[in-house]
Amino acid sequence: MEKIFLNIGCENRKFQGFVNTDKDEMDISKPWPYQDNSVDGISAMQVLQQLHWRDLVFCLREIYRVLKPGGVLRFSTVLIEKHDLDYLLGWENVNVFNFELIKNVFNKIGFSKIRLAKPDDSVLLEFRVIDDYRVRKGSSYVEIIK
Repeated sequence: MEKIFLNIGCENRKFQGFVNTDKDEMDISKPWPYQDNSVDGISAMQVLQQLHWRDLVFCLREIYRVLKPGGVLRFSTVLIEKHDLDYLLGWENVNVFNFELIKNVFNKIGFSKIRLAKPDDSVLLEFRVIDDYRVRKGSSYVEIIK
């Protein structure tokens, strides 16, 4: 069976082997067009902090719903513990996160394996092509396994 990998919020950064979508193709704050437990991995680079809390929680619940058991969500964001507020607000983020908040929110959704990851350090080889210029802009990577 062919694996399904999503690259949500991709803008113009499309990767072979992924279903690449941006806001014009799939609104991640609305029900996703995927069956329960049908997706192997989801990449969300610099996306989640752009959502208001209600939309963010809905999106995270959809991620949990569509990921297969053992499926992986990998996302990048800037963390408040690594930057000053002026830097964080300069990117027009709707939210700012710290790692403790991320762990608490994702645990409440149902995820249990949550870790900070280094660039190009993923349990899925397929995700290593996505880590990119964001590391130079101060991004941190979080990897979560369902």
